[in-house]
Amino acid sequence: MTDTRAFYEEYWTRRRQNGYLYREQVPARLYAVLDFIAAEGPGPLRLLDLGCGEGTLGRLLGEKFGRRVYRVGLDLSPTALEMAAAHYDAVHQANLELDPWPDLLAAERFDIIVCVEVLEHLFRPENVLYGCKGLLAPEGALIVSFPNFAFYKNRYDVLRGHFPRSQHVYHSVEHIHYFTMHSFRQLLDSCGLEATDIGGSYALPWLANRLPERIKRAAFRAFPNLFGNQIVIKTRVAT
Repeated sequence: MTDTRAFYEEYWTRRRQNGYLYREQVPARLYAVLDFIAAEGPGPLRLLDLGCGEGTLGRLLGEKFGRRVYRVGLDLSPTALEMAAAHYDAVHQANLELDPWPDLLAAERFDIIVCVEVLEHLFRPENVLYGCKGLLAPEGALIVSFPNFAFYKNRYDVLRGHFPRSQHVYHSVEHIHYFTMHSFRQLLDSCGLEATDIGGSYALPWLANRLPERIKRAAFRAFPNLFGNQIVIKTRVAT
């Protein structure tokens, strides 16, 4: 299958059929996103969710912030948008690489743009980051995430001669880029974005995982490229 829209339409159709939706078990990365949004102040806030998928983030935003956050979702898959529509004030369908999606929103400026687990699926992620910069309000925040290929469990898999299973959900060609913390920071730097905070899903080796949570979190923040599984970074336009 070579058509991107058809690929992701099948992707979301299968996820819905198989019950692989984030209704009960919400990924830790989304809680990190919520914490970053809460730190932006009392609001109201205008938020754009690029690659909104089934709308889990929109649902969580409504539950946590109510009408404080005006939510706009954008995705390529009609099936995903059908599920997401109930959780956003507006939704748009667009291909982030082929369609002029910033033009759909040219009259708007957003206090927060979220691009979670999206950039690794794109041929030219830098173009999307530049598009986001153009839609940010002054002092706005761009929250991005990626699955970290250099996570210690992935390194172990590679040493054993296996490709890390955690890098795919549905198909082996989902990801075009395999980012590490170092390469992702290079991408952000090249687009004039400055990281201001870090969060996400992390784990330490078995014995160390028994340590208190505050110590584990400190280890993650000190060595995110080693202990971070899905890394979330809050950024602002560099000055």
